[in-house]
Amino acid sequence: GTASPKYHPLKIGTLVKSALDGVRAEAEAKGVSLSMGTVIEGSLSGDQGQLLRVLTNLLGNAIRHTPAGGSVTVSAEQKDGNIALTVRDTGAGIPAAYLESIFERFTQVPGATRGGAGLGLSLARSIVQAHGGEIRAESEGEGMGSTFIVTLPQENSNG
Repeated sequence: GTASPKYHPLKIGTLVKSALDGVRAEAEAKGVSLSMGTVIEGSLSGDQGQLLRVLTNLLGNAIRHTPAGGSVTVSAEQKDGNIALTVRDTGAGIPAAYLESIFERFTQVPGATRGGAGLGLSLARSIVQAHGGEIRAESEGEGMGSTFIVTLPQENSNG
């Protein structure tokens, strides 16, 4: 997460499909439905390896925190000249008190499914910010699923 992004034009659909392909076996093994929602045509400027790591991390977390029979959906839309990549799950949800702090290093929600060191979301935030974007989490509460939204500039002036 500390390496400067190497900017190239990236097809949004290809990025999303690559991330889904990277976690498909994990989802199938757990009995979680994985799907692609609306994904706009077009491209954005970014570091493919880094952005793929962000999406794969978000998808992996969503699968880990979603029980068998649940679903994880990823979509990409254009919003105010930016690209919004969204990972939505029907899993455990996130208590409101943790929606901000989960992006800090080593933070884990008490009682949540184990499986990580608490570094993935911190790393994801660093990568997204290095791309001039933002990442945030939304949840209606425990047991209501969660949504992670990565907003990136469509064209990056650093490239």
